[in-house]
Amino acid sequence: LDLEALRPTLYDSDANALQTTLIHLLGEHKKLTVPKLAKLHQSSRQNIQVVMNELLTLGIVTTVTNPKHKSSKLFTLTTVGEAILEHNHKAYEAFLSQMDIEGDYDAALTLLEKLSQALHP
Repeated sequence: LDLEALRPTLYDSDANALQTTLIHLLGEHKKLTVPKLAKLHQSSRQNIQVVMNELLTLGIVTTVTNPKHKSSKLFTLTTVGEAILEHNHKAYEAFLSQMDIEGDYDAALTLLEKLSQALHP
């Protein structure tokens, strides 16, 4: 998997923070609908749908049938999306390991993610 090939789309676009957040939400919850993603992110369904369509086109997510609702598909990460998620986690861990932090790295990671979301809503 060539993550560098995805870099211009994932890391240099205005939607980068939202894309990253949605990838992390799917990594945590495994399968989510656009309305649920919108609720978790406190964003409009339309905004989330646009970004999910971008991620779908890039092959980062895929859709599966939702047994609870015929017209609302469930989104899930592809192997590419899982690789990006793992890459991001390793980058966060590398960043945190360079800092002189005593204590809970998971708490520090959560704080960094919240800060990132606050800076890039």
